[in-house]
Amino acid sequence: MAFYYDEPAHTFSEYLLVPGYSSSECVPANVDLRTPLVKFKKGEEPAITMNIPLVSAIMQSVSDDKMAVALSKEGGISFIYGSQSIEDEAAMVERVKTHRAGFVSSDSNIRPDSTLADIIALKEKTGHSTVAVTSDGTVNGKLEGIVTSRDYRVSRMDLNTKVKEFMTPISEMITAPAETTLQEANDIIWENKLNTLPIIDDEGRLLYMVFRKDYATHKEYPLELLDSKKRHIVGAGINTRDYAERVPALVNAGVDVLCIDSSEGYSEWQKITLAWIREHYGDSVKVGAGNVVDAAGFRFLAECGADFVKVGIGGGSICITREQKGIGRGQATAVIEVAKARDEYYKETGIYVPICSDGGIVYDYHMTLALAMGADFLMLSTLVVIAVLLYRGHKSRKMAVLGCAAGSVAMACVGMLTNYFLIIPFYSQVMPLQAIFDACNAINPYVTGMQGYLLLGVLPFNLIKGAILTAITMLAYKKLSVFIKSKQIELHHSRQRVG
Repeated sequence: MAFYYDEPAHTFSEYLLVPGYSSSECVPANVDLRTPLVKFKKGEEPAITMNIPLVSAIMQSVSDDKMAVALSKEGGISFIYGSQSIEDEAAMVERVKTHRAGFVSSDSNIRPDSTLADIIALKEKTGHSTVAVTSDGTVNGKLEGIVTSRDYRVSRMDLNTKVKEFMTPISEMITAPAETTLQEANDIIWENKLNTLPIIDDEGRLLYMVFRKDYATHKEYPLELLDSKKRHIVGAGINTRDYAERVPALVNAGVDVLCIDSSEGYSEWQKITLAWIREHYGDSVKVGAGNVVDAAGFRFLAECGADFVKVGIGGGSICITREQKGIGRGQATAVIEVAKARDEYYKETGIYVPICSDGGIVYDYHMTLALAMGADFLMLSTLVVIAVLLYRGHKSRKMAVLGCAAGSVAMACVGMLTNYFLIIPFYSQVMPLQAIFDACNAINPYVTGMQGYLLLGVLPFNLIKGAILTAITMLAYKKLSVFIKSKQIELHHSRQRVG
């Protein structure tokens, strides 16, 4: 049964950290952001450790297979959204696991009986000058040869010339077997002065292409989070309804960690789900649970066998749990209490169960506060994730602004979708739609219906919120850039030493 506290709960915005003494050892080179993702016993190492304390939200608008690969490159983990069919979610997980770091599935493929005109058309479509020639023209067909811009001259050849007449045949190519590592592939490329190295299986089918430039790109991600087989680590969301069918499919697809996606974690439904997973998979399948906002909720899930616990109800930027159910708690207070419960549980049992702060991140510094208050890692959503990934490509003030702007637009779009599909339908059960629009019309006379509400109400509100966040970020950029650039210099020097 629900209850409420007499004393107030606090958000991150109500706190600031008091700086302590900083010694000469307090430099970026000595900062270690690695954090455990799943529980472990005292004296043991966790099965999964992240290189940065960030995971992406289990949301359709945030976490798909592309985000999973991108975040894994940065050292974090993405949880593929579970609000889709079992087959589609498993397929996303499989795509992440088969996306070998530095290994590329060819998207430019053609048959030997195709023509030069087909090659030109394919190049215009994909923008790629290297085309794999397979027996059936598919990505994993039997490799027959390869075509690059050096194999033909449009001005001197008939456009009807068959590909097999000017391609470099496989008999004249250097290839590598499926078990080749990225380092081995790079050695072959450099020793033979190649730009491209096809990876084929025992039957001659094309698996991947390794490009000279892609290996260099791969080296730009020193924090890349990979499993023992050099595959990207990926998570996936599950629910408490179809877990008996969804979990096996995700496990077979190669998922590294699961998380029960629910606004309320202190429930028998999650206990039942965790018990089923432990009965069928023991501790081999890692699964987080949540969300909770107090010590009792944490202990309940820890004793049920959760590998980590998510903290936060209603604190997310587009979360409507509080509006729907009237439940939640200030995120800062929730994190502080649950972190204390985690530490007490560790002292009692010798088992450390990491906690994830999910929601409540409005400004950049809130991430620092959440970690300082005891969170092991953070779950982020639309604006922050998009801004971070864009900024990673080029660390400059301009890209910081563009990243925040793109995140703001994404947040605004997600806000409109959420209002259209969730918030307005919910409130329409309590009061007529027209009454809602009339209330908005009293503020803005141009709001006369759903379209006006979304375009003139929700959209501007979220854009203004994003603009405020961008302005605050830019005010802090000068100080943050010192740290960022020092890490870049450090990484550059380390590469020089290795070279």
